[in-house]
Amino acid sequence: MSKGNSPDSSLQFPDQCLRGGEVSVKNITSEPGWTVVVTYAEGPSQVIAGTASADGLDGDDRQVELADTGGYPGDHTAKLVADSVLGDAGPGDDASAAVKQAVASDRAHIEEPRLSNSTTRKSSTTGTSWQSKACR
Repeated sequence: MSKGNSPDSSLQFPDQCLRGGEVSVKNITSEPGWTVVVTYAEGPSQVIAGTASADGLDGDDRQVELADTGGYPGDHTAKLVADSVLGDAGPGDDASAAVKQAVASDRAHIEEPRLSNSTTRKSSTTGTSWQSKACR
């Protein structure tokens, strides 16, 4: 869990697999007027992969669609950013300046489910099995 500049803001972003194009940011506590911004590093820039409203949450979870998958698979960071700071920035935009003003952040590794014959999880359509350390 990460607490930042505001004593009433926090979130958790565990390592996980991308499911249905989305990642889960957990236990979000925020004041009204905030957004969860998931970014990845591209050189010196922090590129927005996806966003979700975090308006006045109290320990709630949010699913964030990764509309920009340029950093996938790989390390991503979830941050709480004020709507007024984020402005019109969205997926694919460089949010380096905005995320410097985040009040809470946490890093996660986002990966693909791994194919394996040793797991009991199977696709109902293809019969393919998969497992991943982050997906268990």
